Amino acid sequence: MGGGNFLADDLAILTEFVDESDMELNKVAALFVELEKTGFNPAIINAIFRPILSIKGNSAFLGLMKVRVLSHEMEYLLDDIRKNKVWPTPQIISLFLNGIDALKSMMTRIRKQETEVADLQPFDALMTSFQAVQHEQISAEDHSTPMEEGVAASPPHSVASPAGLPAAPTLRPARIAAQSAAGGPLQACRRVAPA
Repeated sequence: MGGGNFLADDLAILTEFVDESDMELNKVAALFVELEKTGFNPAIINAIFRPILSIKGNSAFLGLMKVRVLSHEMEYLLDDIRKNKVWPTPQIISLFLNGIDALKSMMTRIRKQETEVADLQPFDALMTSFQAVQHEQISAEDHSTPMEEGVAASPPHSVASPAGLPAAPTLRPARIAAQSAAGGPLQACRRVAPA
């Protein structure tokens, strides 16, 4: 962009980012709804992952740190889903849809040249929900036993989330196997591969 009017150039770049992000977030929301219907689907997860990663990178470049932080948390959890560490349950999908809504709201505020977040309390609660899933994931890794032979990953249980947000499930397959073997609450969710 030429002409030496840096403010106008910056505003044009910001407007382009917001327009593209809005379009991508609408697609991602529809993909999450599809993922909820299909369960684990690598193609859908990868189609969601790419725009979230792009939004994170571009927002950092533009100095939109709330957008960057939230998209980073979403990217991190999506990567755990891609690696089969977290199952995409309806509660997890709901958490992601809350994240998409928050990002879209931030885009609307940015378009109006307002601060990214009007009220930090709901934003912080959403961030805490994403971090609770990750914290539970790390805790499960630290206390898990090796996966039972023949036991497939089952949908995880839910973890309470702050501020009335949807529960966030986060159980790794090894922890599911350990609880199932111990006769825990997940016994009914256990799936055994055919011999």
